[in-house]
Amino acid sequence: MVKNPDLKRIGKDIFRNLLTPGVETMVESIELPEVFEPLRETMKYEIAEQLADFAQVQVDEDYRIRMMMGNGLVYVYDFEKPNEEEIPTKDLYRTAIRNTEMMYEKFPGHFEEIIKRGIINNRFGYYVTVV
Repeated sequence: MVKNPDLKRIGKDIFRNLLTPGVETMVESIELPEVFEPLRETMKYEIAEQLADFAQVQVDEDYRIRMMMGNGLVYVYDFEKPNEEEIPTKDLYRTAIRNTEMMYEKFPGHFEEIIKRGIINNRFGYYVTVV
């Protein structure tokens, strides 16, 4: 059990959304007997959902989580939760993005690259990187 289940749920949703286009392409390329054709849409969702379940939690704190799958990492911050530094968590999120971008600029190909980021309901901040 993780300390903040909302963060894990969001991280998993982000992975699922990133995986969905590839899964859709794969499922569309499969020839199905006509009797199974109505299940095609369900298959897309279920396969992406099962793949997202493989994401492993690497950092688990009340205010943030880091999940990894393959060479992808998802970081999610909960702006309403306190942290040990007693700095607003939204500021920690912004600093983490800035530091990650700076390191990638200095060492392209040798550090994480941010490929997606956002804020959900003004409460959760996330960013996705690849190594």
